[in-house]
Amino acid sequence: MLRISVLTLLAGTMSFTLLAAAPVVPQQTSPQSDGRTTISLNGTWHIAESVSPDGIPTVFDHTVVVPGIINLAKPAFPAVDLVASHEYLIRWGKRYPWGGPEILAKDAPLPVIGISMQKRNYFWYRKTFTAPENRQVVLLKINKSQFGTKVWLNGKTVGEHPGCWTSGTFDLTDFLNDSGENNLLVRIGAHPAVLPESLPGAGMYSSKHKWTPGIYDDVSLILCDNPVIETIQVAPRIDSSEVVVQTKVKIHGPARSFELAHKISTWKTGKEVARTQPQRESIGAGEEQTFTQTIRIPEARLWSPEDPFLYSVESGTGGDSVRTRFGMREYRFDNAKSVGYLNGKYLLKAVAYPDGSRHKSPTVSLRKLSVEPVADVKANPIPGETKDNALPTNNKRIY
Repeated sequence: MLRISVLTLLAGTMSFTLLAAAPVVPQQTSPQSDGRTTISLNGTWHIAESVSPDGIPTVFDHTVVVPGIINLAKPAFPAVDLVASHEYLIRWGKRYPWGGPEILAKDAPLPVIGISMQKRNYFWYRKTFTAPENRQVVLLKINKSQFGTKVWLNGKTVGEHPGCWTSGTFDLTDFLNDSGENNLLVRIGAHPAVLPESLPGAGMYSSKHKWTPGIYDDVSLILCDNPVIETIQVAPRIDSSEVVVQTKVKIHGPARSFELAHKISTWKTGKEVARTQPQRESIGAGEEQTFTQTIRIPEARLWSPEDPFLYSVESGTGGDSVRTRFGMREYRFDNAKSVGYLNGKYLLKAVAYPDGSRHKSPTVSLRKLSVEPVADVKANPIPGETKDNALPTNNKRIY
């Protein structure tokens, strides 16, 4: 997953580093005492619906696959994802669906988020599991779900995460039954109208008439010991052939000191290319701290679409360890020239619309790494283009 960070604006030139930093890729087994165990909870869950946020269903007679969307439930729920958002009602004159009957009076104020066309407000997911080993910390990670997520374990409230496009992590340690079955309950909103009005993703800026709920990314249990590694960020510095590694660490318990260490290897072959000396750190009870270390990679091999070479950094605290994949690459976009550079080399140039207008703020998409020579791309010329700044025919563009 590509991530953009380290944003700098200087003399009309925008530069930043492309990271493959978070979320971390955890180890799937725990062969040593300082490792983490990750257990997938993906698969079939039982599911039910409710109107009230506190009305926990007593019968779960539907099933659904996680990750997935509510539309995949069996048997199917009726009228899933039908919502008239704020912008939709403006665009279509308070009618739903297009050309349908008015759902608001002409003089009625528009709702800030929208109006649900369903007879429910929440969906409830249920799954049971048995903890496989006794560790100091047990976390539940839901990579992404919407709309809003709240978790109960064994009948007790664990926590809540309102975000729709970011992961939520919940500490199950104090609620876990170490010796038997655990009953996990996850509630999500059936539509964006249940979200706080100020929350991004609540639907107020879109004219969509369907908003699909679900736990649509991986769900997993993370078992480890203190200190726990929460996130890893890796920022390449190709000019000096080094990376800056930021490690966010949290203590779930009393204060302690620990040693933080990193080892960098090639991703495919596992050949070690660099490692740090253990760095002695201290952290207070229940605290969270971020530690920064710079690691040199001798003769680092750069990432490019033609050669997508990757490294990994293995990070450990003595109680937890994770492995994070990254590429040595830097991207810079010159706003004045409308030119993008990858690793200091010409990559792409903004082009005009058919009517001759031009992007004032060109954007770059690296989702599809399909590379073609610029000379083979048919595009309208940019007004005022000269031979000196025209598209070179020996450069390539990412679409």
